[in-house]
Amino acid sequence: MRQFRFALPVALMLSCDKPVCKNDNVVFDSNKPNTAMYNEELVTQMYSNGEAKLHYWVVDYTVNDKDSFLILEAQGEDLCAYLWLDVSSRGDGKLNNLIGKHAQGYKGAELKGLNYDVVQANGQYRFVYKSLGWIND
Repeated sequence: MRQFRFALPVALMLSCDKPVCKNDNVVFDSNKPNTAMYNEELVTQMYSNGEAKLHYWVVDYTVNDKDSFLILEAQGEDLCAYLWLDVSSRGDGKLNNLIGKHAQGYKGAELKGLNYDVVQANGQYRFVYKSLGWIND
């Protein structure tokens, strides 16, 4: 009986871990994240994987010039890539604490119910934050 009590908490802890992300995409390997070619391929792969089936994990936070980005690992059945989410407008405000802490303490957390716009302008795709369900940390 003791084995069961110890095995269950361990199994529950393991089930919450982020799955291993393996990339087999040549475009992602040969281009830097958040470049025109990379983001174009990312949009293609996101639609082919099905947006509702994607998972997003916090990697980092950075500021470039006047824009703020949350760097996420986007995972799907056939997708493993970095998505630079523009959080400059802060959308619904649910990321304010995470942004204020520059993602410290949130790295590896999953963003559930993430909504964003895919905006195309001047041959570049941008992912602009709108709202969030919750942070699974």
